[in-house]
Amino acid sequence: MTLLIAAIGLLASIYAVLPRERRLELRLRLTVFDRILAVLAFILILYCEYYAVFLSHPIHGIRIAWPLDSWPKGLKPADTIDIILLSWAALTAVRMRLRRLSRWNVDTFRKLLDELYWAGGYEEIFNFLERHRNELFRLKDSDFRMARLRRWFEPALWFRAITLDPAWLEFANNSPVPHGQSRTIRTSKLRSLAKSIVESLQFRLSWMRHLFPDYKKSEEVAATIIRNILLSEQFISQMVGRRPYLGISIMEVWTRDGNRNEFIQSYLWKLMEEPRSE
Repeated sequence: MTLLIAAIGLLASIYAVLPRERRLELRLRLTVFDRILAVLAFILILYCEYYAVFLSHPIHGIRIAWPLDSWPKGLKPADTIDIILLSWAALTAVRMRLRRLSRWNVDTFRKLLDELYWAGGYEEIFNFLERHRNELFRLKDSDFRMARLRRWFEPALWFRAITLDPAWLEFANNSPVPHGQSRTIRTSKLRSLAKSIVESLQFRLSWMRHLFPDYKKSEEVAATIIRNILLSEQFISQMVGRRPYLGISIMEVWTRDGNRNEFIQSYLWKLMEEPRSE
């Protein structure tokens, strides 16, 4: 128990001296699973610490502690506490190291950026964007294998893919036209036939979309972050003055759309207005 108290005290001391950015990063990376894992580790440590009490006080004749002879040979409750504590710390550290921005925590990311934005913490925002910009724009575009598979089962996508496919267009243009019928009418009838086939497939296979995760909500949250933060005139001004090369890094991962053009235009105007950029 002394080791547990010392570890808790050490973690609290480290957390107290961490910069605000690092504390916010912990909020982003720690999930509900990590909190549940910490609670389970704490319960197991308490169980091992008071093992003798649980062993000698069964509840209604039901023993709530395993006899020592059923434990691995040479393992004692005091040693188990150390193993549990070290295993929990190692697992949590690995998970925090590997965890990135995803559809599960993008809403937390949005709240953190909003909090920093209204508090004027632009340096923290720049650091967050520098670390997570790739994942942010992947979420905006739903650029994930499961999302692409889900879109593949969208009937409208099938119809566009069929009617715009080069092989189909070549077939429509080269197919013989009945006497008295224009090629436009012929192509229109072929498109109608393709549409009826797609609608038939939709009825039979559209349910398969629900087998894949839906990234629509995370896509909307990512778009909100970009619209409220990255396209903000105040944010762009601060970025040009403090971290101008971050704008280039953002443009590299930003797919071409209207918002990207707006960002580039504002970014270039601010660069020209910035005296140090001359």
